[in-house]
Parts: sequence; C-alpha cells; structure tokens
Amino acid sequence: MTDVSRQLLKAFRDTVASWELDLSEAGYLIGIEEATVREFLSAEAIDVSERVVARIVMVVQIRAALDLCWSPSLSRQWMKLPNGGDPYNGISPLEYVKGHAWPGLFWILRQVQAWAVGNFQGVLYLSECT
Repeated sequence: MTDVSRQLLKAFRDTVASWELDLSEAGYLIGIEEATVREFLSAEAIDVSERVVARIVMVVQIRAALDLCWSPSLSRQWMKLPNGGDPYNGISPLEYVKGHAWPGLFWILRQVQAWAVGNFQGVLYLSECT
C-alpha cells in the first residue's frame, strides 16, 4: 500500500470515529456494504474501486471543511443533526446521503467547502449552474 493510501485510510477511520458513525452509516457514505466496511476499517491494506476511493476522499474533505467552519463539537455532530435548510428539509446530511447516494455526498461537499471559504450565502444547485 502506498503512503497516500495509508493516509487516506487513516483519515477515513478518524472521520468515522470522530462522527461516531456505525458501520452501516459509514457504508452509506462510501457506497459499500456494512460487512465490507468492517473488513475495510480493520485491514492494513485496501483494495477498492476508484468510485469508492473518490467517495472516501469526499468524506475526508467534508470533515476538513467542517473542522474549518465550526467548533470541534459541532463539526463532529453536523452530519447527524437535523437540518431545516435546503435541500435537507428537516433530515440530517447523513440521511440526505442515504437517499441521494454520491450526488448527495457531492452536494454536501460543495456546500461545506463554500462555507469553508466564507460563502455562507448558499450553494447553487447543479440545475442552476447550467
């Protein structure tokens, strides 16, 4: 395993622990089954598709952006907190990903990255950009 793969796996493990995700929640975020997450989190090496690696990178980037925006306590809780704003309409960002898969994860990443650079006005939907 390369150093980059080791660092990515460590960052994902740290995020799962920080957000207090169970195996099924971690699986929803990166698009794999709970049993695979269990193996994945306990393994020294990972052999996953580029799609899963891309989702792991998104999760790690979301955590980094949240850590820039909010207090440590809020940053750790944000993914599980109900959110009244668009597009969540009362559900948590984690629940949003469960219902929208990788496009939902990507939307959250765009949102928190915008916040991290000081844009709290909101994030355009993809349809508004075309």
